[in-house]
Amino acid sequence: IRGLDKVPQFIFSIFQRPLVILSFNINYSISEFQVWSYHVFNICSHIIATLLVYKLVCQISFFLKDISNKNKKPVNSRAFLCASIFALHPLSTQSITYISSRSSSLVTIFYLATLILFFKGFTEKKQEERTGYLYFFGSTILFIMGGLTKEIIVTLPAALIIFHYYFIVRDNTGNWFSQNIKWILLLFIPFLAAVVYKQIVGGRILSASSANFSSSSWLLTQTSVVPFEYFRKFLFPFNLNLDINFPILNDWLQPKNWLGLCSLGALITIWIRISLSIRKKGPWEIEKRCAGFGMAWIFLTLLPTSSFIPLLDPVMEHRTYLPMVGFTLLAASVFSWAKGICEKFNGKNVVYLNLGVFSILVLFSVIAIDRNTIWKDEFSLWEDAKKKSPSLVRPYNNLGEAYDKLGNYDQAIKEFKQALKINPNYFFGLNNLGNIYGKQKNYIEAISYFQKALNVKPDYSPSHYNIARAFHLIGKKKEAV
Repeated sequence: IRGLDKVPQFIFSIFQRPLVILSFNINYSISEFQVWSYHVFNICSHIIATLLVYKLVCQISFFLKDISNKNKKPVNSRAFLCASIFALHPLSTQSITYISSRSSSLVTIFYLATLILFFKGFTEKKQEERTGYLYFFGSTILFIMGGLTKEIIVTLPAALIIFHYYFIVRDNTGNWFSQNIKWILLLFIPFLAAVVYKQIVGGRILSASSANFSSSSWLLTQTSVVPFEYFRKFLFPFNLNLDINFPILNDWLQPKNWLGLCSLGALITIWIRISLSIRKKGPWEIEKRCAGFGMAWIFLTLLPTSSFIPLLDPVMEHRTYLPMVGFTLLAASVFSWAKGICEKFNGKNVVYLNLGVFSILVLFSVIAIDRNTIWKDEFSLWEDAKKKSPSLVRPYNNLGEAYDKLGNYDQAIKEFKQALKINPNYFFGLNNLGNIYGKQKNYIEAISYFQKALNVKPDYSPSHYNIARAFHLIGKKKEAV
């Protein structure tokens, strides 16, 4: 990222997320490694994404105006509530404060803007008898930019289909499906193109990282991750953690591993029942359409990371940033339903309901502020992760690296050794511990740890380099060469 002259080296490599790297180039040209410009960029991205959430829900209200019997207000209350939840929800803290997670906010901007422009063009073409080509062209450009930002953009064609199903058509499900079957089949083209490209250029199809998980165990694990981590934290955003210790589930025949599968099945059943009932005219048709779309959006946008393609970490909170859009619609639908019930029985209860929603938003703000204090430096961040995930090696290792930077070698050794107690074959920790002993000029001890790291991972080049330096410093030049 050190210089805009580096741009040609990565700008045409899709799986390197070139627009994300380009944003780092720009930040580096402004402030080098001072973090303020990186954070300003991330916060501005979050503001833009929030405004687009508001615009998307306003567009949804436009398509549902024939169902609603209420007069249009200057401020769309549903859109305002959705945008407020999206802006303040503590679960998004990692996506904004963790600088590298700007890929999530950037792809969300391109995702939402593409959707909005596409259906703006759709409206012009259908209702105003214009071509709408300018909007379609703009949405295509934004879709391509999303593809240069994060691979999750491949789900966008499916998002266009579900938007059309929930908010535009008024026909029954069977007729809608038969009329749109060709478009539904076409949505697989971007996905298949990405798979073929990854197989030819990026390596294996069923792998997105160096993770040592099978597709089967990853899928079983994600059936628990989705309901017990993501949906739970949508509703109760407490105990947030950078490094979550979620067990990998391997045995499909173990009944205890079916709890997540049953919970996810219950959520999917609720979604299907809501989706099939939207064709029945009734007082809650708008709420059902928004809730069904919200749940479909969550499942769709979690699919790339929570299906059968193994990643390095089973759970990461920043993966919920784009799915959060669907949750805001689901939450707003529940609030609208509750408000309708209150108005039906006792209008005064609406005041208490509004006060309750306001209190929840204030609570979200307080939790987000508190969570941000954890991110103030490496020590507070990894101490928090160590406290919440005491059996994971990475918090100890990264905390040791932080002490190493300060020259507090005794504390660094303590943290690295604790990591190695958990996993004696953790080659990062072995190499780091060797580095510390090397800095203390205890070269024999350093060499022993570098050798242990190479026994675990023979192709780990930092350990080869470090052991060579140690050999050189004790006069064994032949071994160093």
